[in-house]
Amino acid sequence: MNVVSFCKKNADSFHIDTSNIVLFGHSMGGWICLKALARLPGIKKGFALSTWDIYSDFKNVKTEQQLQAKAKEGGEHFVLNTSLKELFKPVITNQAYYNLQNDTAALANKEIIMLDEHTGNKELAGTIRQANHSYFDYEVWQTDHPFTNKRVALINKLIAFLNK
Repeated sequence: MNVVSFCKKNADSFHIDTSNIVLFGHSMGGWICLKALARLPGIKKGFALSTWDIYSDFKNVKTEQQLQAKAKEGGEHFVLNTSLKELFKPVITNQAYYNLQNDTAALANKEIIMLDEHTGNKELAGTIRQANHSYFDYEVWQTDHPFTNKRVALINKLIAFLNK
């Protein structure tokens, strides 16, 4: 949301068309893209790539011991000078906020594309699709998390969406 504020503040000097801002995010950024899109009424489009469904990953984590076990299971999470507890405690204490399914009404009039390399977001995508009155596209591609073998197709899909 800070980026959108920056764009609006500096629209004249950077020649930014603030009526046509599109959010894009990958992984945790995909979650941020959808969350911000739900909270920014002036932004009409979002492209979420391999969205991390943080809520689903942490909905059963209630204790610090479970948090440590979850962290080991999921690999390292690196944020400068931030402990694992500091990083994920908000997710555990305010799970409703991190559940993107709670934002579907706010996403109803947005144009959204979600692309994934797995079917883990199928339920979330279905909920968003059901509530969406504008445009929603969800696809699962045969690729890895960074879409290594689909970069050209990814760029073409993004450009088509931007021109839509």
